[in-house]
Amino acid sequence: MPLLSLQNPVIKKLLPVFITALSYYLAGKLALLLVLPPDYAIASWPPAGVGLAAVLLWGYKVLPGIFLAGLFIHNGTYTISSSLESPLELLIFFSIPLVALSKPGWGVFWSINMRDTPIL
Repeated sequence: MPLLSLQNPVIKKLLPVFITALSYYLAGKLALLLVLPPDYAIASWPPAGVGLAAVLLWGYKVLPGIFLAGLFIHNGTYTISSSLESPLELLIFFSIPLVALSKPGWGVFWSINMRDTPIL
């Protein structure tokens, strides 16, 4: 079996994670073009939809890709060297990608568990 074949079990498991990370990162970089630099605030975060779609499509196994992409997006905005000055700043630096994980995780949880619950 060739090493880079789609039949390779390692490639088969890591390909959805890589595709998710790449699409989440690209959507995040495009979204950052819409923000104003002093605040870095945006009304909607399109990568959250990308993450939700990926988790709905491939399951929770793509969450590490979302974490890594969120970390790289955040690292492009705020450098990690400035975050190493205090443990609190380092905790905040790593908590933002963890929040990125919670969006698709809760979205899938609600879509699965609340599908039979009437809205009104």
